[in-house]
Amino acid sequence: MPLYDAECVACNVVVEFLASHDECLHTPVCPECGAVTTRVFLSAPMAIVKFPAAGGHEYVSPASGRVITTERARKEDLARTGCRPYEGFASEAAEARKRVAEDEKKNDAKLHENVSRAYHQLSPEKRRHLGG
Repeated sequence: MPLYDAECVACNVVVEFLASHDECLHTPVCPECGAVTTRVFLSAPMAIVKFPAAGGHEYVSPASGRVITTERARKEDLARTGCRPYEGFASEAAEARKRVAEDEKKNDAKLHENVSRAYHQLSPEKRRHLGG
């Protein structure tokens, strides 16, 4: 549904409201003075500009040094360099925690392998003393 603005004639307060095209003529009551609002107009729609980045200009990729001019080139550059787009602090923190957990798992597996190898290289007598 579109976002509409209605202006109160009595106190000039602007009220925003969502309404279908048919409902836009039924304006809300002013929250300040209680008068009926008039002068309904459609607010400018917000749009997300996906590309080109950097204010509508091409840019040099910090990962590869290549000039990026299209969304497709950006996706290919991210894939080629093993990068991913920035998704906000919460997503970045979650990704960092995920990578730390993966690194810890790999390190634990290497440690277990090295300890097992060292244990099996011991003489049977020394293994008995360790309880194995």
